[in-house]
Amino acid sequence: MELRKLKEEESYLKAELYRILKDAIGSGFSVEPYKFIAVLPEVPVDDEKADLVVFTDMGVPKPFLIIETKRRTFDKPGVSLANAVKKTREVYVKKLEGRFYAVWDGWIMLIFKEAYPFLVDACNAEVGDLTAEFGRTLLEGLADMSYRGDAKRLSQLPRIRDPAFVRRKIFPSVAKYFAQEWLRSTTREVSTQNIEDEKGRLINQWDKKTL
Repeated sequence: MELRKLKEEESYLKAELYRILKDAIGSGFSVEPYKFIAVLPEVPVDDEKADLVVFTDMGVPKPFLIIETKRRTFDKPGVSLANAVKKTREVYVKKLEGRFYAVWDGWIMLIFKEAYPFLVDACNAEVGDLTAEFGRTLLEGLADMSYRGDAKRLSQLPRIRDPAFVRRKIFPSVAKYFAQEWLRSTTREVSTQNIEDEKGRLINQWDKKTL
């Protein structure tokens, strides 16, 4: 079996990101008001396991960032990532009450929070290029975003190298999922037209924010 193909598997991606985040956190570091204390793999959630969970300590340990890894697919990549978002949000986030959640396929990372318009950032995150500095910037940026609403540090993460591909092949499927959920939460009719309209609004906001 080719080494290159092995490095595309979810198990390898999960192990690499765990190593990077563990190195970034070290023995613990703080960004007001959060103290990052650990990243744990395979955190049990009912009958499932969250791939990676970053914990902070503000008196008691609490999940801060939940990450689901996915093998990159070139056939309907948006659908694959949308399914990962759905599972992460509906299974792990609701049970663990993480402040942020992300999906990562070894190429791009999409980061979300439970507030409209949901997407916090989309960054380039190719597995061979990631370092502890990436992990630290990610966590520091999310801490700033959570506490101050400041996205400056997040903007230092590598930008998407092919924004047209992300806009055309990934955002539509992910935005469709959130559009449906948003319509349900606001008791508006979940009609095809309303979904398309809301999906378009979300993509426009995501474009301006991340691409």
